Amino acid sequence: MKNFRRKYFHFTFSGMLILAALLAACSLPGTTSGTPTPGVTPQGESPAAVSAEGRVVPRHYANLATSTSGQITEILVEEGQQVQAGAVILRLGDREQNQADIAAAEMAVLTAQQELDELDKNAGLELALARQSLAEANQERSQFDDEVKNLSEPVPQDVLDQAHASVIEAEHRLEKANDTLEKTEKHYRNKSHILWKFLTNKQFKDLLDNLRTARDRAQARLYDMQDKYDKLLAHPDEIKLAQAQANLSHVQARMDDIQRKIALLEKGPDPDKVAAAKARLGAAQTTLTAAQSAFKNSEILAPFAGTIADLRVTAGEWVQADQAVVTLADLSQWEVQTDDLTELDVPAVRPGQAVRVRADALPELELKGEVETIKDLSEEKRGDVTYTVTILLDQVDPRLRWGMTVALDFGQ
Repeated sequence: MKNFRRKYFHFTFSGMLILAALLAACSLPGTTSGTPTPGVTPQGESPAAVSAEGRVVPRHYANLATSTSGQITEILVEEGQQVQAGAVILRLGDREQNQADIAAAEMAVLTAQQELDELDKNAGLELALARQSLAEANQERSQFDDEVKNLSEPVPQDVLDQAHASVIEAEHRLEKANDTLEKTEKHYRNKSHILWKFLTNKQFKDLLDNLRTARDRAQARLYDMQDKYDKLLAHPDEIKLAQAQANLSHVQARMDDIQRKIALLEKGPDPDKVAAAKARLGAAQTTLTAAQSAFKNSEILAPFAGTIADLRVTAGEWVQADQAVVTLADLSQWEVQTDDLTELDVPAVRPGQAVRVRADALPELELKGEVETIKDLSEEKRGDVTYTVTILLDQVDPRLRWGMTVALDFGQ
């Protein structure tokens, strides 16, 4: 029984194979011989809406160029080297001279700024000194004003009478002092005078010296009182009055000058000096900016972290401004760019659409991606109107290389 079942199964399976072969070899009714049958889509996959060819490129890459012409003096990287954002890739020209130019320009800016600051500082100091000078001049004017008033006003009669009385009193004192001195001198010469019984010769001489001193003081007082009285009688003194008036005019003119200076200082430093200082500061800042720009332009810096994919120059080589010398790429994420989609294909493609990617060089590798952008502007290539589409890969394979050709199947 078991042998019968095996024979039956073998016969049935063989018959099915033969029948399938006959059906494949024969054309169906209503069809033309030689026309291929449509391909069968693997179970679970949607048939591709559009197929195209593209190339693998890094998601981020840049061709770096120098901003100025010059000789390369230093290259700090090698091809294949990974660098961080901001890393120096190469330098042009004399770096030490550039730094010296910057230092000199910075010193010039500092000096010019200090000069401008000094103008503000000195203006405040000058204003304080001017106000102090004005206060001192005002005191002098007050004194000269009082003197002019005193010299101009008539002397009161009671003052004259008092001065005259002081002169008469001084005369009486002098007469009395002279009289006492003369009598004592006479007694000194008369050795029989009674005073000799009470005084020694030395005591007598000391008494005479004291009387002479008193006489001299009385004489000096009389001269002083007489001089004051004479001045009062001669008042006003025209010469002194003219001198006092001249002094008053002079100090008033000086005060006017000081007040004008204060008015200017209160507005700030001298405008002409400030303008000149600002001009020097502006020129120094321009020189500094130029020096810093020259220093910055003498270096190529990595704009982002990545790998030196191509280094096209060597140390000592002369390069022109805007000449691309280095290609920097971020190889941590890839994308595919294709310009293979015609105006008939592109309507079936949309952003976010899933894409199957197969590399020609790696047929066993299948990657997934997603349409990222569709360029709005068309181009004419190979006689067709085409549009560039970018596909962002979801996966990264270390075997992928920049520029590899890939086949793209855009899902429905």
